[in-house]
Amino acid sequence: LFVATMADDEDAAAPSPRRNAGEIASSPPVASGSSPAAAAAASSAASASSTSPSVPSIVDLSAAAASDNDEPLDAIASIWEDEYIEEVVVKDKRCWKCLWCNKVCSGMNATKALYHVAKMHGQNVKKCKAKISENYAQRYTGMVNASKSKGEARKRAVDSIAEDIASRHA
Repeated sequence: LFVATMADDEDAAAPSPRRNAGEIASSPPVASGSSPAAAAAASSAASASSTSPSVPSIVDLSAAAASDNDEPLDAIASIWEDEYIEEVVVKDKRCWKCLWCNKVCSGMNATKALYHVAKMHGQNVKKCKAKISENYAQRYTGMVNASKSKGEARKRAVDSIAEDIASRHA
């Protein structure tokens, strides 16, 4: 368990980078040069001291960081809806960029982008070299598996229809 007080702000872990803009804007002002963890500690200290002055200003930052990594992600229909894959234009050509490793790849190929972040072989694309959090890795692997299952089901349906046609003409 990692506990930080206002005096420990240099040792405190930084909060998750996936904070909403509204959360940052509503934070109380902090002296320049202070870390975001110090801002969180100051905010908690201010709210704790207003309710009970005898409560020490302690913030458990490890619980907040752990909940960010464990929280389930919303399902997405396409890799283009993921916040870590973005469309970019390089020399008048549409490309995509992995925000995990900052790699830019030409062509808007969703399967290649998905295989890249899922760190899977195939599709003639390099695996992402960044450390991807477990909940995102599960999302990407699940999307690849769903895509493969969908393709296999489509192939079985075509084979079944072809078999049915062949049996009627025999």
